[in-house]
Amino acid sequence: MSIGADPAGSGPGAASTVTGQALAVRQGLTGETALANGSTSLRAVDLTLSFGPRAVLSNISLDVQQGVVTALLGPTGSGKTTLLRTFNRMNDKVTGYRHAGDVLLDAGASGIRASS
Repeated sequence: MSIGADPAGSGPGAASTVTGQALAVRQGLTGETALANGSTSLRAVDLTLSFGPRAVLSNISLDVQQGVVTALLGPTGSGKTTLLRTFNRMNDKVTGYRHAGDVLLDAGASGIRASS
């Protein structure tokens, strides 16, 4: 599953959904600076997040643009907090937490690996 731009272009910015789940990412421009800049500040690449044998999110790919307001939308249990905690490395010491894939910071340039 991937999070990518809404091909229909409905709503402001790009709306995205995770196939088969109710987690959505919504990005909206904050001004002309965001239009001009457009560099990726955070990138998730084929990220799978699990607790024990249960995968919470599978094969997530996401680019978060610099200067763009980004919101995670979805009902309870869709993986919003798990994804944010992974970006902040808050799940690293949780018993049973596993991840596969990468989170890259400042991904517009060479990218700094935040998870391995």
